Amino acid sequence: MDKLYTASQARERLGGMSSSSFKRLVDAGKIRKVTPPGKVQGMYIKEDVDKLAEAMQHFVEIYSTVPEGKFEVIQARNEDDIRATAQIAKQHFGDLAYTAEERIPWFRKVPDGDFILLYDGVIVGYFSIQAVKQEALEDHILKPQGGGVRLEDIIPFTPGISLECYVTGMAVKIEPNHRTNKTYGMLLIMGLTDALTEFGKKGVDIRKIWTKSRTVSGIKICRDVGFKDLGYLDSEHILFMLDLETATFPPIQSYLDILRATLADSKTDSKAGGKLPITIDAGGQNGKERASPSRSKSHATKAGPTLAEA
Repeated sequence: MDKLYTASQARERLGGMSSSSFKRLVDAGKIRKVTPPGKVQGMYIKEDVDKLAEAMQHFVEIYSTVPEGKFEVIQARNEDDIRATAQIAKQHFGDLAYTAEERIPWFRKVPDGDFILLYDGVIVGYFSIQAVKQEALEDHILKPQGGGVRLEDIIPFTPGISLECYVTGMAVKIEPNHRTNKTYGMLLIMGLTDALTEFGKKGVDIRKIWTKSRTVSGIKICRDVGFKDLGYLDSEHILFMLDLETATFPPIQSYLDILRATLADSKTDSKAGGKLPITIDAGGQNGKERASPSRSKSHATKAGPTLAEA
């Protein structure tokens, strides 16, 4: 019994995690449940719970290392911000970077997915995430030589629609001090999780997030957050997918709790008004599993960058 936790002990070990978040981790197989002989109540493997607790503590420690100065992650305010972030992308990705001329039409169409990291008012990093059509993911976005994201692929972050998103860029300004670069990267990850929280408050239902990376640090970020490694997309980039329903990264658990509360409130309000909310699958395939995109070792054409060194 010393290798097991009760449900209340496990939730307490995980920082007072809500019962709904804890149940999702158990259902996803992240925490194994057993029923000891002669017992009726299930118990939980201590090793599984402790590993997750350590991961959560690591995330808390990231917050404690932020240096002095005013840092903030906000939505891009205007087209000048997009131009500035395009320059940061070019530092990392060169000709593979999406240009300002490509990204500004995206921003005009759906401005909700572009975010900037400010340090004392100066842009030092950015991330760009787009909700995209499922057929676009299958047809070209996730394929070698597919050409990347196109303007017509992008759809609004509409509440009540199950969405899949693609991270088209995430990078920080290259500074001489590597510690500074690492700090910027950590702050950018925090900003991304805060953005997810805001999406949850609006009822934006993101099911999966796709991205790719070729740098050691970018790959590490993906794995630390819980992205699934799907192998090489081309000769350089590894393709990653994050299933938010089974993710264990604490901020994503928070997003799911907030999203469910928002949707529950929406359903209550709709019932009071005599109408039920309609959940729509953006790709018209609700309830169907979509096959993983095919991968090859061939060289990719310009498909755009994603995660850079942080």
